[in-house]
Amino acid sequence: MTAAPAGSHDGVLLTGQRVALAAMRHRRQAGQVRTRDAENAIYDGLRALEWYRYLAAMWIICGELRDLYADRLTESERSLLADSLAAVRIAVLDHQVSDSAASDATALNVAWEQLIPDQTVPPDQLGALRPGHWNMRVVLADLVGEIAGTCRRYQATERIHHAAGMRFEEKPRPDGRPIRRRPDEQIDDASPRARMLSRIQAIVTGAAQLPGDDERDPARLRARLLTL
Repeated sequence: MTAAPAGSHDGVLLTGQRVALAAMRHRRQAGQVRTRDAENAIYDGLRALEWYRYLAAMWIICGELRDLYADRLTESERSLLADSLAAVRIAVLDHQVSDSAASDATALNVAWEQLIPDQTVPPDQLGALRPGHWNMRVVLADLVGEIAGTCRRYQATERIHHAAGMRFEEKPRPDGRPIRRRPDEQIDDASPRARMLSRIQAIVTGAAQLPGDDERDPARLRARLLTL
């Protein structure tokens, strides 16, 4: 059987099924969700999307991260984030990356990289920059890097769950060392962290299941999905 062309209705349904299967990996018991399952569902779901539809979903998710870290952002960082989201939206609307767009995205990637301390710096030595905020910057750097062609496609998926989840677990241990999570850790469905992960998963699933060209405009897609 011939595979459905990218962007066709059958192709969208297939992608929707793949993302739905990823979402089913959330294993809940008595109002709880295993953290790793929730995070893996987001990661797998995003990587199952066609790239421009993925960019549209990431435009929405990064807007959520902007709001999540609103009290931490400097004015220059707010401006850089706005420019980065604009670059992502243009790529989605055009369904291609022009040479000038790639050049602009390269400059944005460089600007983000300058804000990211070396990964060898221990989390308790990041000063005012907390680990979740650090991961948010990496997500944005990787996302514009994808458009620039300096990062591999879907690279920004690798730290989405850290950026979204670490905002809610910033209390260090008494000895100053970071908290290490257990592989089987579960969190309450009603917790802020679980609600944020669930919101991101809803964005991913919705982006996969909407038919037609809604993914051509992330703003339209956001209006459809975030009436949740």
